[in-house]
Amino acid sequence: MMRVYVAALIMLIIAAHIAMWMSDMPRDLVLKLTIINGTAWAIILIPAWAVGKWAAVHASQSCKSATAKCEPCHPARQGPTAVHSSQMLRDHPNQ
Repeated sequence: MMRVYVAALIMLIIAAHIAMWMSDMPRDLVLKLTIINGTAWAIILIPAWAVGKWAAVHASQSCKSATAKCEPCHPARQGPTAVHSSQMLRDHPNQ
């Protein structure tokens, strides 16, 4: 559903720029406003997109390491086997 909102926003921005270019505004002003607008959107959206990609990769790596490596750290999940806390800290993958 988010893609629909993003697509609608992009279409509105493009329509506004077409309307601005078709208006009777001076061409140098229209060009300056278009460059300012494009630069502002790039400054906002490119880092947001990059952080989203980084977070997705980081979350998938955490999930994999949490299920594969951290299970031995939780003795309650393993049954009656007792593990001393110092051994848990020593063997923990994040330490």
